[in-house]
Amino acid sequence: MKDSEIKQRFIEMRVDGASFETCANELGISKSKAIQWNKDLQRDINNLEFDKCQTVLGTCKLTKQKRVEFLAKNLEKIHNALENKSYEDMSVKELLILQEKFQTEMNELTKSTKYRTGEMMVVDPLENFNGGLGPYETERTLDLE
Repeated sequence: MKDSEIKQRFIEMRVDGASFETCANELGISKSKAIQWNKDLQRDINNLEFDKCQTVLGTCKLTKQKRVEFLAKNLEKIHNALENKSYEDMSVKELLILQEKFQTEMNELTKSTKYRTGEMMVVDPLENFNGGLGPYETERTLDLE
């Protein structure tokens, strides 16, 4: 193996959590050299670790839309369970707590979702305050219900 290939393998091993001793034994270098390389290659080690974490997060992350769909689907199941009184393994209290939790998260996810009408309207948020900024024009939006 070339020196650059050995160093690349060292970086990969360190990101995977290998000790200096393990790296040294596998790569045929001294432990002190492994420690020195760790210092010299710390930026590369950190960057590879970052890239691996980004990859894992990217595969696990739900998009906002997927999360809304998941919450809506489960809220519907909870509502149906409450409506049909088929509580199965959960008590009414547990279902109500779960329903409140899901509803709170759904509200949080959708609170900034607005329909833009294209209509303009005049707003004066400080009309009852002396020395206010005065009225201004803004687009009318509709909140989700």
